[in-house]
Amino acid sequence: MSGGCDVLLRDGGIARLRPLRAEDRPALHALVARSSERSAYLRFFAGGRATAHAYMDRITAPDYQGHALVATVQGTLVAVAEYFPFDVTSADLGVLIDDTVHGRGLGMLLLEHLAAGAVEHGVRALVADVLAENRAMIQVLNDLGLDVECHDTHDGTVHVRVPLTSTPRLLAGIEARDHQAELASLARVLRPRSVAVIGVGGDESKAGRRVLHNLIEGGYEGAVYPVDPHVTEATGLPCYPGLRSAPEPVDVAILAVPAGRVVEVAHVCGETGVAGLVVLPYGSAEHGDRDRRRELLGICRTTGMRLIGPGSSGIVNTAIGLNASLFPYAPRRGRIAVMSQSATIGSSLLERLDVSFFVSVGDKADVSGNDLLEFWEDDPDTDVIVLCLESFGNPRKFARIAPRVGARKPVLLIRTGLVRMGGSGDSAACSHGDGATADATVDALVPGCGVIRLDDVEALVGVASLLASQPLPAGRRVAIVGDSGDLRAAAVDACERLGLIVSPVVACAAVQDEALGGAIATANMASEVDAILAVCAPSSASVLTRTGEAIANAAGSATKTVLACVMGRDGLINGRVPSYAAAEQAVAALAHVADYAEWRRRPLEVDVPLIGSGAVWEVLRRMR
Repeated sequence: MSGGCDVLLRDGGIARLRPLRAEDRPALHALVARSSERSAYLRFFAGGRATAHAYMDRITAPDYQGHALVATVQGTLVAVAEYFPFDVTSADLGVLIDDTVHGRGLGMLLLEHLAAGAVEHGVRALVADVLAENRAMIQVLNDLGLDVECHDTHDGTVHVRVPLTSTPRLLAGIEARDHQAELASLARVLRPRSVAVIGVGGDESKAGRRVLHNLIEGGYEGAVYPVDPHVTEATGLPCYPGLRSAPEPVDVAILAVPAGRVVEVAHVCGETGVAGLVVLPYGSAEHGDRDRRRELLGICRTTGMRLIGPGSSGIVNTAIGLNASLFPYAPRRGRIAVMSQSATIGSSLLERLDVSFFVSVGDKADVSGNDLLEFWEDDPDTDVIVLCLESFGNPRKFARIAPRVGARKPVLLIRTGLVRMGGSGDSAACSHGDGATADATVDALVPGCGVIRLDDVEALVGVASLLASQPLPAGRRVAIVGDSGDLRAAAVDACERLGLIVSPVVACAAVQDEALGGAIATANMASEVDAILAVCAPSSASVLTRTGEAIANAAGSATKTVLACVMGRDGLINGRVPSYAAAEQAVAALAHVADYAEWRRRPLEVDVPLIGSGAVWEVLRRMR
């Protein structure tokens, strides 16, 4: 941790952990001065504040032989944690935390990172003498996930020894704490109670006006505040000259301002308590201006804001009517959550899928696919997660999170470097991020994670629609029913190529909807059938309608996976059954889903580092 790192607190706030520096001495004395007498007593026993001040001088002296970390929140030093070696393999432990940040999980985070650094320096155990009445500290040590040893003494203290050996509980504890912090961090951003659009201007075609229009037309349940010093009214709402003029604190600010003003506006947002920034595209140099991006991210980290973008096309949460996006159509409510780096591909998916959330991350300077996986894992409105990524910011963390999420909800992945948009072979190029993760890395990463990787948008839509609308198949056995011999034959061939087992093939008389519905019902009752594919070639629009209704009605009472290939019908039939333009597309989607269902039936294997030098540090590197 030579340069420090940013961590999420239990309540979603952001703290910076870094090594102690000699110039921290005044801030450390200020921390002591702010501490209550009770806190000083629990940490320094009878010596209280006097001992605490002397201690701060000692750990910042040139001859200090220990190792210490400090934590800052919004630029203020709020905690210090130290270990001091007293023999070859053991070290004394000490922690002091500002009263104002108690209960936010900072002590646990400091201990995790302090332990990791200690292992790197050959320390095998941390020890501490804790007042018996300091139950909070004893509880934090016990909750760390290591095999803590506690021994009561006769002088009112508890001698605590913490062996620095990795355990399954340590890994599970880090995962659980990170997960809770991630949920808290994104809650106000993706479920905001109020939104400000900064930079609405007077031109209806500009980005700010488009977002504002979509917010109003989408029926957003929260408050909307247009902000622009040059206009007094926008889309029927009063416009405020600055964010400080808004009548209440704002959860999310959408920035539609020129590149030169982004940092300035971000400062104001941080000072007024904004939880999240969504930074829209702000000019042709947006991806090349690394200095501006770095400064913007620094402001967000210091003030505790999460950043979506820059280069974002907006965010959507259909459960609350939130359409803070640049796209010209209204999202349809569904149970698929979509994250995309590419605006082009994201737009295509948002137009074709029924979504719970849509997040355009653009340059992905902060909020990433890993973050959104954590958030959507527990979201009650989301059943399927779609990630359109160019790069993995932290592949190790993805490899830890994705299997856990995939065991509950399917995760679909499409790479957005050069992605086929459909059967025409067109491609969409994307230049977001710091460079694409090599295909070889992704190929090695994805299969063991249970992630469904797809190569084109058409296939992605087909698989996502099937997963969101139908139960998972219990096996690979497929019944093919329908009135078209050509489609039945094509489906049989595709099943054989893709490893699906054709059970019965049932021919139905043309234009007899009752026969089709009955065949689906019969196949649903058959023990040798796991999924049912209905294939039909209606001769007219009226027959197409009746055929669709017959399939949807039969599927409504079915307990098995039902999908269709109905010529002239692409998309969901009556909102229930996915239909595909070609039999091969339907079978390909089913094969992906069957593969995923098989993976999910296997025991989930968790890789737990064993005892050894650097083991705890390796856990932290994987998790963060």
